[in-house]
Amino acid sequence: MATEEFNCGAASGESGEHLVARAYDLAALGQEIFGDLAGLFSAIKEISPDGSTVHHLANVGAYLADDWANMHNREREALKPATDSYYQARKALTQ
Repeated sequence: MATEEFNCGAASGESGEHLVARAYDLAALGQEIFGDLAGLFSAIKEISPDGSTVHHLANVGAYLADDWANMHNREREALKPATDSYYQARKALTQ
């Protein structure tokens, strides 16, 4: 879905820098959401009986959600320099 939003933004004349800033925000949001999901799965794992199907599924869910949170964090960090440049340029235009 994010790709569709970005394509629509590019078609409407948004700058590449603006799209990078939006991508940064989405990566930060994804990191937070997947981190919360990992926490939820970890809580389910803690209250489920050891060896149960629920316990195993919650363990897999926590691992995958944590992995996706880390992936979003790496993307966010990679986009940070370009995002900072975009916001500095915007600030310079308003002064």
